[in-house]
Amino acid sequence: MSDSLKVKNAIRILFVHYFFPPRGGAAVQRLVKLCKYLARYGFKPYVLTSGAKYGVIDKSLMTSIPEQTIIYNTYDSDKCNAIEGQFGRKNVFIDGYALWIPAAIKKARKIIKTHNIDVLFITSPPHSQQLIGLRLKKTTGLPWVADFRDPWTSDLRFMEQKSKCLQMLDKWAEKQVLRNADLVLATAPSAVEAFRRKLNDPYTCRKIKWLPNGYDPEDYSNKKKTASPEEKIIFTYVGSAGPMISDPTYFFKALRFLLDKEPEIAPKITIRFLGGLAPESRQLLKSLNLDKIVEFLGFLSRDKAMEYMVRSHILLLFEYPVGTGQEPTKVIPSKIFEYMGARRQVMAMAVEGDTVDIMRKYQLGTVVDPYSIENIAEAIRKHIQLFENQDSVSMPLSPDIFNRRRQVRELAEAIDQLVNHSCR
Repeated sequence: MSDSLKVKNAIRILFVHYFFPPRGGAAVQRLVKLCKYLARYGFKPYVLTSGAKYGVIDKSLMTSIPEQTIIYNTYDSDKCNAIEGQFGRKNVFIDGYALWIPAAIKKARKIIKTHNIDVLFITSPPHSQQLIGLRLKKTTGLPWVADFRDPWTSDLRFMEQKSKCLQMLDKWAEKQVLRNADLVLATAPSAVEAFRRKLNDPYTCRKIKWLPNGYDPEDYSNKKKTASPEEKIIFTYVGSAGPMISDPTYFFKALRFLLDKEPEIAPKITIRFLGGLAPESRQLLKSLNLDKIVEFLGFLSRDKAMEYMVRSHILLLFEYPVGTGQEPTKVIPSKIFEYMGARRQVMAMAVEGDTVDIMRKYQLGTVVDPYSIENIAEAIRKHIQLFENQDSVSMPLSPDIFNRRRQVRELAEAIDQLVNHSCR
């Protein structure tokens, strides 16, 4: 399917996700871009969301949603507070969002009947949402795409606090979803392989595909193409940071280590954190006397965050394993793709895995042992030296494989096959 072609008949697709703009943050970015580009390929998007009041608001995202998108809420506007941060870290069946399932199924059935929906698209986490797809698949027979932005039971963040009984129930539910969905999408190659191992069937495994997150070139078309000409080198991190995976602890300690050895570096560097920064990390900044060098700007709209990215010289990424082992998370941080769109060099403090593989394959920047204070300090120093020598901080090209427009084109072809070329 070329960019100039559309599906033969308009495909009416129902997206289901508890979160949707004006809620901001990473949980909604993928769905917003799917709506945007699928509409351009002739799809008619419908969205079922909670309508609850969110703690994180980003109204700038509304500009990316096509006008023809019809949005339905299960709750009256501003009458219910959204559940936040309950993706499975509590000892409950799947997650804290399971209570939303009955209301979502009831509303979805009305939408399906009213608009003669052709295909269902359920994205998670929260993974309990996939049970909505499972139920609707069995009662309507509609093709169903199960989209996993993160893994499910192979993700230790999701499972480590659950009892053995609940772990077994989650694994059973996950297998039901994998067996019954018509197309299964995962954002990391290792997550694809983990899902395929669970099915252990060469034929059905073919329906599990890799659809990574990406960047939207249109988001950067009106942004500055060069980094800030300031005398200081600017390091920027975008997103939530704190204990567990995106942990800046070793970076802060490495920065303190470097400044103690070479105090003359302090006036040459600015470090910015955009998004959430855990209280433990803020306290560490103060204890290391770094709070005057590291700027914490808090949550910004996505549009504003992109401006800061392109005005930076080096973009930071942290990825640590969960638990006592060194196994990677099977999650590629979505920020790495936004960094590609900004075309800035990345300094990744990450363990071996999908993220590091992408860093190396597409030459996105520097990979550093995330536990080595000395290596991190040396990487910071080298970036400062390159900056002083006026070496380029840009990526040669943003890899086209992660271009949202191209990705959604391929997805549109797959869904068109499900709807128009399969027996139902």
